[in-house]
Parts: sequence; C-alpha cells; structure tokens
Amino acid sequence: MLRTTDPTQVIPVTVVETQPKGERPPVTHQIPADRDLEWDDLPPADWRYTPESLIARGGMSKVYLARDRLLGRRVVLKVLALQELRRRFRREAHIHAHLQHASIPPLFDAGRFADGRCFLAIKHVKGKLLGDLAARPPATPGELARRLNWFEQVCLAVAYAHGKQILHRDLKPANVLVSPFGRVYLIDWGLAKVKGGPDLGFEDERTADNTPLGTLAYMPPELVGRGVLRADERADVFGLGGMLCAALTGRPVYEGTQVVEVARMAREADTAAAVGRLAEAGVPERLVRLAERCLARLPTDRPASAVEVARELSAHRPVVVG
Repeated sequence: MLRTTDPTQVIPVTVVETQPKGERPPVTHQIPADRDLEWDDLPPADWRYTPESLIARGGMSKVYLARDRLLGRRVVLKVLALQELRRRFRREAHIHAHLQHASIPPLFDAGRFADGRCFLAIKHVKGKLLGDLAARPPATPGELARRLNWFEQVCLAVAYAHGKQILHRDLKPANVLVSPFGRVYLIDWGLAKVKGGPDLGFEDERTADNTPLGTLAYMPPELVGRGVLRADERADVFGLGGMLCAALTGRPVYEGTQVVEVARMAREADTAAAVGRLAEAGVPERLVRLAERCLARLPTDRPASAVEVARELSAHRPVVVG
C-alpha cells in the first residue's frame, strides 16, 4: 500500500520482483514439489563414479574404493547388491545423512547407476579395522591405554547417534576403523534405525519382531528373538560391551563352531566365557565389571546409555603414557 499526503487515503500498489539483468532463475528437475525424490528420479551417475577395487562384501551390498571424476578424489562406494532391499538402503542413506560427527565418515552423495543399482558415496578414511589391530590381548600398558582410548571414541560416537534417536544395532570391531593418528571412525549404518519411528523425513521400515538383526557373535538377546521392535539404546550398550571384550582379548563375545550354538548363546546372553577371558587377560577389575554390566541379559541391568559407559570408562581406565 502507498499513502498520499492525505493520511486517510490509501492507494493500492502492486509490487513486482524482477531478476537482476543477465541472471536467470535456477532450473529445477521436473519432479512434483509435494513428494520426495525416489532413486529412479535421479539421473544415472555412471559418468561420475568409477569403481576401482572391491574392499568389502556383505549380504546386502558391496563396498568399493572408487574415484569421483568430478572432484578428483577417492570415495567409498557402497552399492546395493539386492534390489529388493532398496527401501532399507534408502533408509540407511537418510539416517547416515543426518549424522555429522568427527567419528562418523560423512555421506557425500546417493543415487543410482544406469543398470538400476543404488549407491552411497562416503568419505574415504584410511585406517585399519579395530578387529585387525586388536587380534590378541594388549601386550603392554601403553597398548591397553590406546585401545581404551579407541573404545571411548566409539562410545562418544554412539552417544551422539543416540542423541539423534538413532540406534546402530550392529556394533562390532569390523565396523570400526582406526586411522594412523588414532582417530576412530564408526562405519556401516545399514541396520540403523530411528528410535520410535519416522522422524527424519521418511517412512521408517518396520522390521518383523522375530527377525534377528546384527552379527551373532556380538548380538544382544533382544535382537535375536522377539524384542527387535522394543530394543532401545541399551541394545547398543550391549554391543559396546562386546566391543570392549574384543578390544581387550582379541576374541568376540560368543564363540562356537556351529551357527546354531552361537545363536543359542546370543539368545540366552551366555557371556560368562567372554567375561572370564577379560579376567584372564589381566584387565583391571573395574573394566571387567563394566563389560559384565554392559553384557547383562536384561537391558534394565545394563548402563542406561553410551554416555554412561564413556563416563565410567573415563573415570576408571588406567592413565598410561607410552
């Protein structure tokens, strides 16, 4: 509105916004604005990413070291192997995109190839798997201190994810990378879930309540049987306990020659042997008790959160130089 010298008179004015001369508005992809993009909406990315070598293989995907031809850098390319799991793969992409933490390699890109395979492009981190670095008990106090430092970093990364209501659900040494400078990275969010349902802008997938999730050698009992949908942060606390055992003994929580036997141990949370191995390795008593509490059969008997585990570890771990 524009007022004249007469304060009682109002003249209507139409305001027209103009583009600066020589500039054009950005062209958008012709997808309806009221719905989310799907994988098939995206142009194929074969021209951009060139897989160079296979570095890992899982039941759901293959992982390659690849070259990003646009930016001239190496990336980790996680490619979906089973197309019927596209919905779960998309959920992983959305969850990973919301994780911005120093100990979680960031997700750079997501899309599809011309043959329909979906992919995630993730920051390439140079390092070794925790499972390889801790294949046997620490030989010196200095090595013990280093491993506890790595474990504490994992706890803090998990605590960050929990703060965003995200559960990892597959914590194990094979999902932890340690850089040459001691920085720890928590990887593989393929089984992650948003606690309580869809709150990251997409419809969450409902896992059947009798579907085992994770790796049997480190799995809490609630993820083996009929507790999947009720699992909370304490399922990851169990995983942290298993990782602490592996970092200090070089062996998983459950060991057996038959899958059926390992599954029984996981279902019953038969962790006595794992705790015993910690004591035999000369681990300080307070750390043995911390691991034992994390590995409790009942979630209510475990520490309530990854923050609590990190705090207790920091208070009681030995301070060693060298």
